[in-house]
Amino acid sequence: VHGTFFVLETMNHKAEQRAHLRKPPRLLYIRNQGNHVPICGGRCLVPLVGRSDNSVWLTLILTVGPSITWFYFVARLFVFPASVILFCCGAFVLLNVLVWLTAAFLTEPGILITEPSTEDGLFYVVHDERKFDLKDFRAKFCRETNNCVESFDHFCPWIGNAVGKRNYRFFFLFVTSVCCLDLLVGISSCVLLVVRTSHPRTFNHLLDSASDHIPASILIVYCVFIGLLISPLFGYHIWLSAKNITTNESLKNVHVDGNPYDKGICRNCYSMLCSRIRPSFVAEAPPSEEVLDSSTIQA
Repeated sequence: VHGTFFVLETMNHKAEQRAHLRKPPRLLYIRNQGNHVPICGGRCLVPLVGRSDNSVWLTLILTVGPSITWFYFVARLFVFPASVILFCCGAFVLLNVLVWLTAAFLTEPGILITEPSTEDGLFYVVHDERKFDLKDFRAKFCRETNNCVESFDHFCPWIGNAVGKRNYRFFFLFVTSVCCLDLLVGISSCVLLVVRTSHPRTFNHLLDSASDHIPASILIVYCVFIGLLISPLFGYHIWLSAKNITTNESLKNVHVDGNPYDKGICRNCYSMLCSRIRPSFVAEAPPSEEVLDSSTIQA
C-alpha cells in the first residue's frame, strides 16, 4: 500500500512538473520592426536614438538641467520648512517627468503587421491570420519609425517615439508632469524674487532683486517660454482625450460625419488614459525557451 501511494505521489509530482513545462513562455521582441530595435534582452522595442528626428536626450537636458539649477539656486534659499517642502515637491514632480518620459520611450507604441494586397496594392493589417483595413485599427504609417501604428496620434521627437495605442497615456502623463514642473519652478522663482526684494517693494527694488538672483531670473524667463509651448499642447490633448480622437484624426478631420468612438467624456478619458494596455502584436515566443529544464525531472 505504501509503495503504491509513493508511486502515485511521484507520478502526480512529475505531471505537475510537465504541466509547468507547458506554461506559455514570456513573449519577447526578437526582430527589428522598422526603425525600432529590441533592447534589454528583447523586453523592450525602442526607436533608434541616433536618428536626427529623435531628441529624447535633448529633452533630458532641458528638464534635468534647469531642475538642478532650481534646487541649488532657488529652493534651498527659502526658509525652513518651505525649503524642505519645495525640495520634496520638486523631486516628486521631476521623478514623474523622468518616469513617464522613460515609459513613453520604451513602450512599443502599437505596431501592426501589414502586407500589401495583390489585388489593389493597398496595405492591410494582418492579425490572427485575417486581413483588416487600416481604418479598423485607426492606424497610420509613421514615416519616422517606418511602422504602421494602431491609433496613431503623432511622432513626438521629444520622447523619441511614435505615440499610439500602447503609449499614449505615458505621453499624456509626461506632458502633464512637465506642466507641473514648469509651474513649480516658475512660480517659486518669482516668489523668491519678491521675498528678497527690499522694502518698500517698488519696481526698481524688484529689478535689483532680480539682478541679485540671476539664476532665478533666468529660470522665470525659461519657464515662461516653456509654458507658452507646452500649455496649449496640454490643453489640446485634454480635448482630444475627452473626444476620444487622435491628433492625426483631428488634423485630417476624419470624423466629419460623427465619431463612432465617442462614448461620452468620462468613458472617453477612461478609454484613452486608463484602460488596460493590450499585449504587443509583434512580440514573439523565443523558439528555444523553456520555463523549466526537463533535466530537473527525476526519473
